[in-house]
Amino acid sequence: MKLAIISDTHFGFKEGTELELDCYINAEQALQKAFENCDLILMPGDIFDLETPSQQTFDRTFKLFSQFVKENNSKCILKAPVVAIAGTHEYKGKEYTNPLDVLESAKYIIQLKHNSFSFEKEGEVCEIFGMSGVPEKVAKDVLHKLDFQPKENSQNILMTHQSYKELLAFDDEMISTLTFEDLPKGFDLYINGHIHKHHLMQTQNVPILIPGSTIVTQIKQNEIQDKRGFCIYDTKTKDVEFVSIEIQRNIFYFEIDEKETTKEILKEKINELILKVDIKENTKSYKIFEKNISLLPIIKIKINATLKLGENSQMS
Repeated sequence: MKLAIISDTHFGFKEGTELELDCYINAEQALQKAFENCDLILMPGDIFDLETPSQQTFDRTFKLFSQFVKENNSKCILKAPVVAIAGTHEYKGKEYTNPLDVLESAKYIIQLKHNSFSFEKEGEVCEIFGMSGVPEKVAKDVLHKLDFQPKENSQNILMTHQSYKELLAFDDEMISTLTFEDLPKGFDLYINGHIHKHHLMQTQNVPILIPGSTIVTQIKQNEIQDKRGFCIYDTKTKDVEFVSIEIQRNIFYFEIDEKETTKEILKEKINELILKVDIKENTKSYKIFEKNISLLPIIKIKINATLKLGENSQMS
């Protein structure tokens, strides 16, 4: 059995800007390959960028999923089941409707709210457990109270959407209370969303798969080094394949470090860096929602500089 893991699509990201369709362009390509090659699709959180998406975001999301519907016994269903959990961007209290509830009502996803879902194909059974994204300060308590227990004669997979101390650059109790040691024992695979860079790690000799996001939401040097994509997990061989999204916007990141400099020198260096990027060669084209989109490259330049005495800090 092959499982696709697609995370942090952030539908609605940068709505109202020139980048507003990027999240759908990337997700469409990931979903297309997943439905073509996999038996089950798992989405570990932050499908939406906001806890209350706009009407336009819902409309685009519904159009996206509707492409992958097939007719089965006079019923329209997706080509493969999509099992999802809410992420931290979608988090709402129990008494409120979250945006994944709307997708579930439309039969586009099966949402796990601290429970499990069983999927069987040709005698092989996968039991998917899901803990919705919760505030980090209570994550450890919630996971322990859930006390997930793997089921016999099944491939047991646990999905979370949290920070883990092993994944943080520094120790901060308010950012993460969870460690890999807190994960319940006896599972065949752990999947975590929330972290936007792809990782494959291990705990208790069991893989921890972090597929990363399908869209760049922060232009940082360590985030843009790798292309966005998703993962395919083979339950028989235990192999993990990272699949890059073929058409995605190119992003370039540069830094300028100067001391005792002038605005004119800085302008020259900025122009030199911009000219390094061949705009035509790095522009992609993609058609989505019946629109032809030109994906112009993004150039970010971080400037760390001190100006000479008498230089005005404002630049035009």
